[in-house]
Amino acid sequence: MKRETLRHPKTIHLAALLDVDRPTALGYLTLLWDYTGEVAIQGNIGKWPNDVIAAACDWPRGADEFIDALVAARWLDISKTHRLLIHDWADHRERWVAKKLERSKLVIIAPTRTCDAVDQRSDDGRPIASLSNPIQSNPNLSNPIQSEPNTLSSGDDVATSTDQQQFLEAWAKTPGVTVCRKFTDKRRAAFEQRIRDPSWDWRAALAKFPLKLAEGKKWTTIDWFLKPDTVVKILEDTYDWSTSDGRNKRYDSAIHTPGGPKGSF
Repeated sequence: MKRETLRHPKTIHLAALLDVDRPTALGYLTLLWDYTGEVAIQGNIGKWPNDVIAAACDWPRGADEFIDALVAARWLDISKTHRLLIHDWADHRERWVAKKLERSKLVIIAPTRTCDAVDQRSDDGRPIASLSNPIQSNPNLSNPIQSEPNTLSSGDDVATSTDQQQFLEAWAKTPGVTVCRKFTDKRRAAFEQRIRDPSWDWRAALAKFPLKLAEGKKWTTIDWFLKPDTVVKILEDTYDWSTSDGRNKRYDSAIHTPGGPKGSF
């Protein structure tokens, strides 16, 4: 671990997102990097599911919450080709990982970015994704870093600001939902994860609002909507109480009962 990681703003940010202290956040990062060295030496940790990554890091709560926080704090990079990449893996990997790469004749996979845009962010915290001046691959194993293929437009690897704006505008006009007063880093990371899934039809889901829940139930929140399976359940009418047989009572109860099952609002 680089010494500057100990008190880096990204480390402090991660601790805040995970609601843990800084030493605990450092422990999670250490476990993440160690596990990557074991099972994804090129830094392409996204080849493993979120729940596997979270379990390897001994994260006790929801796997998506853990991954979303790592993305929001910029310890993980979202990739269209590899799903998730360790940010600056060449800097964080141990020497034994470098030796494994050399023996295997493999190279570290780095996100495609421009030379002028590496580690830069726009005013709203989003990565700058212009590809007008791509970083060139470096196959030299003494400094083994390989850029991803330069075949993506700026909107392919991460959600574009237009995607986000359209979603937030639609959400604000949707009846029966709570107001989203701030699109936090955690919410942005969750949105970027969901929008990469072609089956995540948020427009069709919002068209079903207001949901036909039991009388007196609370309005839905944007955090609940951005969970992995919420849109699918809405499209499957899981939360439709308009039927007389009460077939969805258990789902509605789980959503709105304080201290209810995992997956509540």
